[in-house]
Amino acid sequence: MRLVERDNDLRMLADAFAGQGDGDGSLALISGAPATGKTALLQEFAEQVREVGAVFLEAIASRTEQGQPLGVIAQLFHGMELPAETTEHVARLIDEGVHSAARAGSPEHPPTGTPPHVLRGLCNLILHLAENRQVIIGIDDVHYADPFSLECLLYLVRRMRTTRLLIILSQCDRRVQGHYLQFRAELSRQPHCRTIRLGLLSEQGVAGLLETTYGRSAALRLAPTFHALSGGNPLLVHALLDDHLPTSVAEGSVSSEVPLGDAFTQAVTACLYRCGSETMQVARALNLLGEEVAPAALAEVLDLDPESVGRAVGTLTAVGLLTGGRFRHDAVRSAISDTITAADRAATHRRAARVLHDHGASVTVLAQHLLGADQVDEPWVVPVLEDAAQEALQHGAIGRALEFLRRAHDLATNDEQRAALKAALVRAEWRVSPSAAARHLPELILHAQEGRLSWQDVSALIGHLIWHGRLDEVVGLLTVLERRPAQGTPGDEAQVGLETLRLWVCCLFPEHLGALRPDWSVPQPAGLVSFRALGQLRAADVLTDALDGDIDDNTVVAAEQVLQGAQWSNTPMASTFAAVAALIFAGELDKAALWCDALIMTPANRHALAQQALLWAIRGAIEVRQGRMAAAETSARTALNLISPQDWGMFIGLPVTIMLVATTALGKYLEAARYLAMPVPEVLLRTPLGLHYMQARGRCKLATDNGQAALGDFEMCGELMVKWGLDLPILVPWRTDAARALLAMGRRRQARGLVHEQLARLTSEHAQVRGVSLGVLAAASDPVDRLPLLKDAVATLDRCGDRWELARALAALSQAHQMLGQRAEAAETAARARRLAEECGVPEEQLSPIHIPPPEMASDVSLEEEEDDLGGGHSPEELSGAERRVADLAARGHTNRQIASILFITVSTVEQHLTRVYRKLNVNRRSDLPGRLRTGAEEPELAAHCAGPGEHATGRPEG
Repeated sequence: MRLVERDNDLRMLADAFAGQGDGDGSLALISGAPATGKTALLQEFAEQVREVGAVFLEAIASRTEQGQPLGVIAQLFHGMELPAETTEHVARLIDEGVHSAARAGSPEHPPTGTPPHVLRGLCNLILHLAENRQVIIGIDDVHYADPFSLECLLYLVRRMRTTRLLIILSQCDRRVQGHYLQFRAELSRQPHCRTIRLGLLSEQGVAGLLETTYGRSAALRLAPTFHALSGGNPLLVHALLDDHLPTSVAEGSVSSEVPLGDAFTQAVTACLYRCGSETMQVARALNLLGEEVAPAALAEVLDLDPESVGRAVGTLTAVGLLTGGRFRHDAVRSAISDTITAADRAATHRRAARVLHDHGASVTVLAQHLLGADQVDEPWVVPVLEDAAQEALQHGAIGRALEFLRRAHDLATNDEQRAALKAALVRAEWRVSPSAAARHLPELILHAQEGRLSWQDVSALIGHLIWHGRLDEVVGLLTVLERRPAQGTPGDEAQVGLETLRLWVCCLFPEHLGALRPDWSVPQPAGLVSFRALGQLRAADVLTDALDGDIDDNTVVAAEQVLQGAQWSNTPMASTFAAVAALIFAGELDKAALWCDALIMTPANRHALAQQALLWAIRGAIEVRQGRMAAAETSARTALNLISPQDWGMFIGLPVTIMLVATTALGKYLEAARYLAMPVPEVLLRTPLGLHYMQARGRCKLATDNGQAALGDFEMCGELMVKWGLDLPILVPWRTDAARALLAMGRRRQARGLVHEQLARLTSEHAQVRGVSLGVLAAASDPVDRLPLLKDAVATLDRCGDRWELARALAALSQAHQMLGQRAEAAETAARARRLAEECGVPEEQLSPIHIPPPEMASDVSLEEEEDDLGGGHSPEELSGAERRVADLAARGHTNRQIASILFITVSTVEQHLTRVYRKLNVNRRSDLPGRLRTGAEEPELAAHCAGPGEHATGRPEG
């Protein structure tokens, strides 16, 4: 092994050797932490002196042979070439010494040490050898030498001053006791004693050691990593080299990656054993308790004095395993962990839990030890685990919280405690997998029915049941709670909790409004009620106000108060959902988006997959209302990817609805069809969320030329909303959607009637619905009336923040200007529409205006005559909505390029549509189109393809 950074040390030994040649005997003591190269230095010097003819007598002391009298001295004589007679004499002397040591300590033979004639006989042989030639005695790990060998060494040291004898001893820098302590004190008094202290290698030293194997360039590149991992410990550096070499050979070059393999692990273990049992104890305890543990607590756990712990920590630092009080690498921890038995591990954790509890350690630290400990019968154990779980949840460490709660549940001592812990366990598990948490719900229902759960736990249980659409169990549980208050809940608190639960059920399942919610007002309890209880009630009441259409500034303020609390406390997700929904219904989309983003980044939610998924879905719903369809698709897809469909429960309807709306608006009909085919729970259609799902489903059907089916969905929305007493335009403007479907089927009179009915129900808060409805009314009106209606629609939508609907209204307005020959206005309006579409992430070709028939074709068919005229014959072959729009404009005399500009499509697309139109209508020239299309306008099937208001050229509905 090549020595680096040891030149000065070798020089000191060489100086001592040179003085010895002049008859000046001396002593050198090599000292250092374990594995710092003492043995290597001794061996290197032995090779050097043997080359010049000196006699080098060597011995290695061992902890396991420490009880063998004169064992080290016997090794020295084994290395001598002696006459047979002398060899026999040495053997007899050693036997006498061993026999004397065996008898020492008995009542008949008190301890007197090595017999004097044995000492003189053995030492004189060595001194006689040194009379004629240079003799070097080298003993490695002398601190492990037996007392009798040390006695002989001292005999030599006292008589070697004028001899040609050099004694070199290596020892570890650690605490020594008993006989060796006396031996070292005696050595320190000798004037001819030199001390050589070895330390860890520097980074340059590590580079020098690597240079022999890799060359200078690679060695300099690898040295920082090798040094950081080893601390400069030569044994660890060589172990890293052993792990690294196979990688470099396999790659054919010197890899920059330094793997930590078996060689490194074994070297760490070797270092620990060389450090001694006390240091090993401390290393193991540091590994289990963490390096941040106070020395006093560590000493108490190990039943050691603090000074011993301090020395052990110093030794671990000196060998390079600790740096700055912490283990240098996880591989070091792993190696130490492998030396600990399961029983020792459990016992250490148990002692640590008790000691650290007395020292006031944090609940998280105590809980970690309680997980690893065997049985700990202390009254504080379960509360500590509960508190630690809550703290872990606050920081998003859900897996760790689940471990704490499971351990607490196992250690619970009564039914009420077990019930509360099971409820906490379900709440925590729900954050990552609602479907996995559902397996515990039957047990929780039983606990709730028997009054073992607090109202907070019951509230969470009902939330879980609602999430999975188990409505009958929810209603049954509420009935039980009315007769039996929750565990440990004061009367006023129970009343507030019950009222909150009623509000939630009524918000989500309006069919139960009459039975479960007799009073919409917030109760004013006479006694004390927790802030948490009142906060949840406020959240539920805010949402009911929004669903009632009773929205004002106070609604927004109350919603933001709930959300502000949700950032810093363990606010139930239902309250958060309600508050954000209230902001959405209030039209505060920017505020809702900011709060949603803030909650997504909250530490408590960061690793809670279910909550993350719900928040991303809500984010998508906000983006739909803002008209940002591409962003909405991304948010909804993120939500769906975070958890499985089974985890979504009935709320799968939320991201699926957003995907339907977004993909339809983006023209991704195949993808929309995939989400349309995705099964949703039947119970979803009994909720307001189900209304949005039916609306999205209807718009998708309308976009794919299935107007009759779309109308059925919209009318079903209307029937349910009327039945539930929630016929609110802000929830679902079903009349406007139904009017679109009617227009798609050519039934303009009915469409116009529905739009007028919708407009009559709107207030100033319904700007978005009003703007869209005006656009539908324009399409349902005669051409001469459309321009002012569309201008009003644009002005209204410009104020509400829905950029996509605004872009489409502008496209329709551009077409109206074009038809009236106002080309400059048409071009300016179209350019603005394109810019807005780009902001919404929608491709330009999707920005097609609503269909407006040419004046010459519509002049003889007034709105009053239209429905009677629609009962005529059939066209030769049915045209699609897109083909009909192109044909209408071509019949009116527009060039292909003009048609492409009006409809926001390419010239090539116009040519393809016209080719199909000619074939279907069996015409050869554009001049044949007006008459042929006029005939078709009287046919119901062809009229069904005339786009409804707010649709794309291909019949796509509004987003």
